[in-house]
Amino acid sequence: MEKKLAPLGITYQEFRIAGLLMGDNDITQKDLANKLNVRAATLSIAISKLAERGLVRRVPSTTDKRVNYLQLVPGEKIESISQILLTLEQSISRGISDSELETAGEVLSKLIENLNK
Repeated sequence: MEKKLAPLGITYQEFRIAGLLMGDNDITQKDLANKLNVRAATLSIAISKLAERGLVRRVPSTTDKRVNYLQLVPGEKIESISQILLTLEQSISRGISDSELETAGEVLSKLIENLNK
């Protein structure tokens, strides 16, 4: 994966962030940190790097000054990341039906929920 990402100048961790943002636009930094299972401070550094390169923007909440929402900035690199992600998803889900994937997602969600208890 690192070899595929190298020409884009992003790390695997940054790829994971972008992938989650593609599926969940307007997520808070705190919620994204929870999804990635990393500390908010660690994520903040990665988000700052992505923002400096114009790939992600922080949008302040209109109701809570302490909250920032994260959004991908459309562009060529984001399209390339999206294509890599799509190719990866197609590759790893080959031969698995949509209903099987849905069931697997439900089971994994329950496992994570149980671990968090």
